[in-house]
Amino acid sequence: MQPVSLFKPIVLRCALLTILVLLAIYFYASLTKLQVSIPLLLLITLVPPIFNLLFMYKLIGILKLSHNVFFRKYLLFNGIKFLLNLFTFLALIFVLRFNPLPFIIVYLLSYFIFFVHELVEIQGLIRKTKNQ
Repeated sequence: MQPVSLFKPIVLRCALLTILVLLAIYFYASLTKLQVSIPLLLLITLVPPIFNLLFMYKLIGILKLSHNVFFRKYLLFNGIKFLLNLFTFLALIFVLRFNPLPFIIVYLLSYFIFFVHELVEIQGLIRKTKNQ
């Protein structure tokens, strides 16, 4: 299969999941009267899926390699993605000194949701390559 044909459904599912996460955060913020600016909300919510999609794109490119090489590169890419998210998380702490706790919770929950999504997508990709 072409890498693009494998990547398109992942992007669509990730976009749907991102919209659901954004709506949930928006409804939570409106119910709790949490004052949040739209650019900040987008930044907090869109950084994990963007890193996730870049990570998945790189993984699709190495699916044809042997299992040993694939898993070594998977761990390397996952470590890089984790460090990027960690630096973003620390930057949020320093930028949002006035009240960072709600934003940190939102960021971590978003990261966890997209991490689970990543695991599901990787399992699907491995199944598809085994069936070929």
